[in-house]
Amino acid sequence: MSKSKQLVGRVKSNPSKYWRGVEGLTLIVFKIEEDSERLLVIRPIEVEEMERFYRISYEKSMKEMISHDYDYCIWYLLDEDCELICEININDLEDIRELTEDDIKEHNKNLEEFKRIHKVCER
Repeated sequence: MSKSKQLVGRVKSNPSKYWRGVEGLTLIVFKIEEDSERLLVIRPIEVEEMERFYRISYEKSMKEMISHDYDYCIWYLLDEDCELICEININDLEDIRELTEDDIKEHNKNLEEFKRIHKVCER
C-alpha cells in the first residue's frame, strides 16, 4: 500500500532547466511515497502565482500542445478530465511542508477567482 501526501514548497532560485522562469512560486504538490524524488504539481495557491505559472507553461509548451488561445489552454488545463500531469523534482523545491486546511481554503478561494478572471465557467 502506498502512502501519499499533499505538500507545499517554493521553487528554488536556481531550479532545473524546465522550472526556470517560475523561481519563487509556492506550489501545492502531491507526493507518492515510493517515488520520493518526483512530485505531481497541483498548482500555486495565490492568484498572481497561478497566472504566472500558467502563462509560463503556455509559452513553454501548452501553446503548441493545446492551442494558441491562452484562455482556451487555461480552460483545458483546469478541466477535471485533463490528463496532462506536471511533475517537479523534489530537489527543485525548498521550504517544503505539509499542506494545511488554511492552505486549501486559500487555494480554493483563489482558484475560483482565477477561473472568474479567465471566464472558465462561460466555456
